[in-house]
Amino acid sequence: SYILYLDDKAQEIGKVESIDLTDFVETNKTRQILLKAVSPYFNNSDLSNKVIYNRAEKNLNNYTNRYFYYGETYDYYITSEKEFFDLVEYSYLNKISNITAYIDYDDTRTFEGKTSAAIGRLTGTRNLTSMITKNPDAYRGEIEIEIQSEVPLSPIPDYGTDYVQYDGDMVYVGNHTRTADHIFASDNYIVSQDVYSTDGLLSAIQHRAKPNFVEANSIAEQVYNKAKEILIEICDDDMTDYQKALAIHDYLVTHISYDYYGLTHYKIDSYLGYFHFIESALLYDLAVCDGYAKSFALLCNMEEIDCIVIDGKIYDEQTNKYSGHAWNKIYIDVDNSGAKKWYAVDCTHDDAGTDNVEHLIHEYFMIPDSYIATRTEDLDDYPKAVTEEKFYSFYKFNGLSLMIDSQEKVIALKNYLLLHPTEKIEFIIQKDLVTYYIRPNLKLIYQYEHNQDYYVCYTQ
Repeated sequence: SYILYLDDKAQEIGKVESIDLTDFVETNKTRQILLKAVSPYFNNSDLSNKVIYNRAEKNLNNYTNRYFYYGETYDYYITSEKEFFDLVEYSYLNKISNITAYIDYDDTRTFEGKTSAAIGRLTGTRNLTSMITKNPDAYRGEIEIEIQSEVPLSPIPDYGTDYVQYDGDMVYVGNHTRTADHIFASDNYIVSQDVYSTDGLLSAIQHRAKPNFVEANSIAEQVYNKAKEILIEICDDDMTDYQKALAIHDYLVTHISYDYYGLTHYKIDSYLGYFHFIESALLYDLAVCDGYAKSFALLCNMEEIDCIVIDGKIYDEQTNKYSGHAWNKIYIDVDNSGAKKWYAVDCTHDDAGTDNVEHLIHEYFMIPDSYIATRTEDLDDYPKAVTEEKFYSFYKFNGLSLMIDSQEKVIALKNYLLLHPTEKIEFIIQKDLVTYYIRPNLKLIYQYEHNQDYYVCYTQ
């Protein structure tokens, strides 16, 4: 018998002499087809050679015989708004500036209108223009587009940071049981996606596609190898998804510094900052929120933990204005109950600093949308983190609640530290409890204003 793979979806088809692919592929759809033989007489067989099957109503040379993978296989004969958006986004993420396609949908908007709508839906730090070099006023037919950024990419950072990472932070890591030749799931994915950039690399891994690096030893490939090194170092196969996400969060927060210098010297209206990309975060340890969020998403998805980047705006009380920001949402089973939920994570804001010293905190690790309700999201169809759980609400340290909101919990914390005087603990505490119960009894090495009622503290 056989297993038929349509892109990355497997379907058992039993013992057959021939296959009619029209039974499996819808009209105007394209799929990568592979077969695998299954028998009780052998454990495993190789996959067949890949075949592209295009069930297009129209066969158009140069449009129906070229393909790209972006969550599914597409040709360049575009018959829906979603197909066109996926083509534009795929091209942008992989820095493909020239697009040629055949458009065959919607008689109410010209190519100019369709392209403007697709680019307008792109999110993130972008400053794009498009030039339709063929038939801009047409509704259907051949289209040629040039997508360009109005500003150049800023230089690779040749500078450091004035901030230093506090070396006493409690960083969660695994037991270092993985070996250097550890095989990641992404190395064995059925389908592959061409990758030209690190944004394209993230796209491939999120779509569960094996990255096919178009250029040997490209920056994207270097970042992929660096990501593997990091995950081998900090994660183990026996860790839960929650533990892996915590280790990834703690690694990024303690290794990346916020790139104030780059943000100041390479302003958004003059440059597209290098610091917005994963290579700046993982190869140079410098990034702004985009770099933190994309790196967290890449590492989580390489561990097959669903994680996306959220682009939006955050309110600044000092300037009384909204400014662009990026964070994550992660779909995860936090307590091994079998139920997954969406949580928000903001590594950038968990990289807290005072007096040029950066501290790892967890104020924005695994939180609900309600905790960051003043933020706005660029797209309405982002998933909602509806749970009311927060990291400090359920995370316990040796049975201690790290949300200290009563005198009894202060006493429990103090008694624990008397028995374990060399341990450091991060906790969140009601402000009046710090004044009357903590300071007279415990030495705090770091205190961070959580909100108007609470502090985040470290004990020594």
